[in-house]
Amino acid sequence: MEFSRLRTGEIVAGIGGVALFVFLFFDWFGGGAEVSGNVLNGTATISHPGISGWDALTDLPGFLIIFTGVVGIKFAGLTAIGKRLNWGLRRGVFTLGMGWVATTLILWRMVAGSPDLKIGIFLGLAAVVAIWVGAWLALREDGWEPLVDVSGSRKK
Repeated sequence: MEFSRLRTGEIVAGIGGVALFVFLFFDWFGGGAEVSGNVLNGTATISHPGISGWDALTDLPGFLIIFTGVVGIKFAGLTAIGKRLNWGLRRGVFTLGMGWVATTLILWRMVAGSPDLKIGIFLGLAAVVAIWVGAWLALREDGWEPLVDVSGSRKK
């Protein structure tokens, strides 16, 4: 693995992917109030448990958000090991598209979801934005080159 092959775009996308996985452990939405103890004698405690990203993203759109994190990490990882997928898309286009999809899905959840938003959803949004910005930077740095196997060091 040669990290010298990584350029700014791959680094940003990879960090965004790792950050998304970390931020999935944070609370994304507030939950309902839980009351424990005895309300009548004054020993009651009220807590507001939050809903983490892992708990909130259990449907297909949630899977796509989580998959975007994998795509961002894979984008940087393939470059670091000197491999690229051999398919008809330019390197970074799929990552860019998945980043846009995840950004749209998180924004939709912010608007249509629980009114009690927690810090995790904002950090998750920043992470998926970093993924698509990293892919966009990589596309600009690459000159839109196709995906092929790479041997040796990268071209500048």
